[in-house]
Amino acid sequence: MSFYSQNVPGIKGSPLHDAFPIWYLLNRDKVTISEIPTKIIVDKGDAFGQSIADYRYMYSPEYVRHKVALNFQPELFQKDIMNTFLQERGIPSNSDIVRQNKVEEY
Repeated sequence: MSFYSQNVPGIKGSPLHDAFPIWYLLNRDKVTISEIPTKIIVDKGDAFGQSIADYRYMYSPEYVRHKVALNFQPELFQKDIMNTFLQERGIPSNSDIVRQNKVEEY
């Protein structure tokens, strides 16, 4: 959490992208996957850590085909994750905490 608060000032909470692959494995029927030529920027600079997907499907040795989630229901993903975390604390999934938490883009 401190990584995001230091590197993305003003962010509310922590992004849930690390939990998505596990959620996908449990909910394959709720996600559309496509293999897309993708390049991940590993060199220091403005684009460091970013992924570039080439939707033109043109061959380039720099781009490796990766499985990319193109379509899913973010509200369902967030609800499932929140329910999982709250179960550990004994908070019912229909509580106001779950209803008030909405997916926000940063």
